[in-house]
Amino acid sequence: MIMECLITGLSLCREDYPYWAAADLHRMGSSTWIVVANVDKRCETNWQFDTPFYSRRLTIPVGQDYFERRGIFVLPADFSILNREAQEYIAKWTT
Repeated sequence: MIMECLITGLSLCREDYPYWAAADLHRMGSSTWIVVANVDKRCETNWQFDTPFYSRRLTIPVGQDYFERRGIFVLPADFSILNREAQEYIAKWTT
């Protein structure tokens, strides 16, 4: 199975968490997204406290099942958790 980079430079957010992390979005097959976030010295997601830098945003909703380890998030592909800028970027560059 091939992994394809969809967005380099994305603000990763969680609906239940007031912080964000810089990340890249990849697609594995047609049903899985892999988000690679920046990590700190302990290899944990480097959550930021200021305003998100990237206008393209993925927000993990409360109750969403996902796996996370060392800044790697694996979750079902779902375009509804991307904001409009992220959806338009993917549509422009992957068609």
